[in-house]
Amino acid sequence: MRCAECGSERIRLSNEPITEEFRGDTFTVAGIEHYVCEDCGEVTMSTTEATRLGEALASRYRKAHELLAPAQIRALRESLALTQKEFEKVLGVSSPTVCRWERGTIVQTKVADNLMRAIASSATVRNELMLRANVRLSA
Repeated sequence: MRCAECGSERIRLSNEPITEEFRGDTFTVAGIEHYVCEDCGEVTMSTTEATRLGEALASRYRKAHELLAPAQIRALRESLALTQKEFEKVLGVSSPTVCRWERGTIVQTKVADNLMRAIASSATVRNELMLRANVRLSA
């Protein structure tokens, strides 16, 4: 195995914590198996481990910024008896945004999070947005 950055063969397997920036914040994640070049410090990992790292970073970001977790977004949508497409219309986001939020693939903005919380806590806001989106009001 050679380093993609410098060509060195001095690559070692590591489970040391990785520190990465995510949306302007820095987080450290432990338990991600990766390779480190002894000469230049380049870090590489499998697609599976990169996915795990991304999910861990997103989760830490959500917690740090007090954003709804994917399961909470899904629970809110389901409590309103809306499909993902309908919820996207109500929120004014493109498809497949809600699906990606619910799977944790992407993290919602603070504005979208605030809007979802307003929908959850205020029948007036919820009904107005559903009316504007031409989405049926739930019972």
